[in-house]
Amino acid sequence: MKAKSVVGSSSIWSLRRYSARQYSLVVLGLLVVAGGILLFAASTSPFASLVADQGQLANGATIATGSAATSDNGKYLQFGSTGSGGTVSWYGSFACGCIDPKLYPYSNFIAGHVFPTSDPLGSGRTILQYNIADSDRPYSGATNPRGDVESPPTFKPGDDAYVSIPVLVPAAVPSVNGGKWFQVAELYGQPYGGSPTIGIDLIADSSGVNHLGLSRDATHNYDEPWQGPALDGKWHTVILHVHFATDNTGFVQIWYDGAQQKFSNGSTQLNYITLQSGINWDGTHGNFLDINQYRVAGGFPGTVTTYHGAPAFGTSLQAVEGTLSSPSGP
Repeated sequence: MKAKSVVGSSSIWSLRRYSARQYSLVVLGLLVVAGGILLFAASTSPFASLVADQGQLANGATIATGSAATSDNGKYLQFGSTGSGGTVSWYGSFACGCIDPKLYPYSNFIAGHVFPTSDPLGSGRTILQYNIADSDRPYSGATNPRGDVESPPTFKPGDDAYVSIPVLVPAAVPSVNGGKWFQVAELYGQPYGGSPTIGIDLIADSSGVNHLGLSRDATHNYDEPWQGPALDGKWHTVILHVHFATDNTGFVQIWYDGAQQKFSNGSTQLNYITLQSGINWDGTHGNFLDINQYRVAGGFPGTVTTYHGAPAFGTSLQAVEGTLSSPSGP
């Protein structure tokens, strides 16, 4: 319910006591002052477009009007001028202190095991905490511990998008070695036919140190063609540039904390089928981003805690980077 406005005796209505000429001079003065304030703010602010989740989009980027990101009715997104730095088509903010079903139409986890909270490293952002126990099976038929929070199904053949995924993996998370697996995000969709074509997993090196990496589906022998730097208990952001296709015109590029990455073959672009029939493409339904914690049963006894910052989709690297508090996020 919208609160009623209360106007006191000293309100603008008291201007009625003035003459028409005095009234017009007062209004003109107010307009001049307001215009001066706006011009000063525009000339001094490094941000051009909006405030979102206690941060700002970088100069030149904007959020698409009418997108899922605007569904909060102005509660935590404020819109301004449109720039030339691209568009954020979806921004999965947690600033409401909730998992907004308009932004995340599907989520599945044991009650109380996934929830918004303040960034444990003190950025001031509201982020999502995952406390997933080895016994967590949030739905009938689940065979491994998991908690999932999913964007709207969005991506179809021909689509091209930048997807930012801020992740905090605490140093206390055990090594993913000895044949274990541990997923933190995926781009996925119906018919849900096995491992995704684009998954972000924890990957252990030969010393047992965890890294974020790209993992792929059975048609690529579950390979891991990219591995990021060693994790250190801090925030890190993976930005995927994906061309969604049912043939080899599909591709993936990756930025890690603002730096473009190379794949194991030495290239900065990996061409392959990103929408694989029978796995994540059924000919109809779009793919979504699942920010999750999904791991092998028995591999990590007890409860494992990880964190996700607010992800975003956009038309440019600059646009999605603008939703972050720093290149590493959240």
